[in-house]
Amino acid sequence: MHQAAQLTEDVVTGWREDLKAERDRLLAEQRAQLARLETELSQGQAGADTRIALDSARHLLDSGSLATDELQELQAMQTALSAGVNARAQIETQRELLDIERSARDVPGASADLAPLLADARAALARGEAVDAGLLWSVLERRMGAAAQEREDFDARADRVVQEYDTVRHLAGETTQRLGRLADTLRAQRRLGQLSAQARERYAQTLTDAEALLTEAHAEYRAAQEVTSTFGQDALSGLLDVFDFEENSLLAASPEPSPFALTPPPPVAPTTPAVTPASLFDTLLSAPVTPPPSEMPAPTAPTESAETWTFEGSQIRQGAHTLAAQGLATLLTQATALGLHRLDMGDATHVWSARSTVPGEWRVGRAQNWTDLDEQVGAWLDTGMP
Repeated sequence: MHQAAQLTEDVVTGWREDLKAERDRLLAEQRAQLARLETELSQGQAGADTRIALDSARHLLDSGSLATDELQELQAMQTALSAGVNARAQIETQRELLDIERSARDVPGASADLAPLLADARAALARGEAVDAGLLWSVLERRMGAAAQEREDFDARADRVVQEYDTVRHLAGETTQRLGRLADTLRAQRRLGQLSAQARERYAQTLTDAEALLTEAHAEYRAAQEVTSTFGQDALSGLLDVFDFEENSLLAASPEPSPFALTPPPPVAPTTPAVTPASLFDTLLSAPVTPPPSEMPAPTAPTESAETWTFEGSQIRQGAHTLAAQGLATLLTQATALGLHRLDMGDATHVWSARSTVPGEWRVGRAQNWTDLDEQVGAWLDTGMP
């Protein structure tokens, strides 16, 4: 089996020595090339431009830097002078071709498009033919325009990712954390000036990764909303199922009035508006602790003792196991799931109050009116103490 390579100090030192040796080799080759070109150019009618190019190449090589572009320009000058025909014009054209080649290096796709055109132009110069660099400039400018548009698109995509990240940053999870790190990277890349080919590739890759994570984060956000919405609808359905069960079954099975039964009004009574599921749910969630004075029954002497129950989960732990109490257990389970800790309800004959201080555990009391309920079991409902 192959052992995994380890990055040690000796390995790094070896790399450094290899790179230094390769650079020294290239420097030696370029110094020899410069000496040869200097000799050849001195035999011709070298102008001021040629002497400046020689000095520039010599200075770079003496300082330990490579002079690849300068030597290429000197070689073009030497070729033009050797041709002897329109040497000055050829030197200018060669220099223009070099400018085009240098400018194309940082423009995506430009070097590949221009490489065959530059080769043809230099071959034509070597044959003593005139070359029109206008075509090459048009290719470069077209690529530069495309690169500018690409950068503008990159920046717009980065802005979108950063802005939309702010809408999901409150979500917990690895996806949001990774998206946050990429959003920070995009902010930094957005502030960069001209990009090299490598920097442009990194920018594009960061955008691709961030957009994929953003799509995933949006999907998680929608799923969370759907779960919350579905849970709320299920909880409401559960609450309404209790009312339907009480209306259809409990009244027929037990003469005991139920706080959950929707008893139709007597024929002699005025017709009341139909109770909708929304109104039932609103009543449960927003009923005041103490009913408004206009709705509070007038205090009367208690004719019966308040009844009490305790529930744990969906089980009756203490109190009469009536059908109404069993239906109430289902209601309290849904209330716990909704995060409620108090329910106050009333029907034509009784008032009911349920209190919870520990999730899943409820104390319930029922009396003929709120005054009796508060006086007889109010303290127990609030604290659990008699």
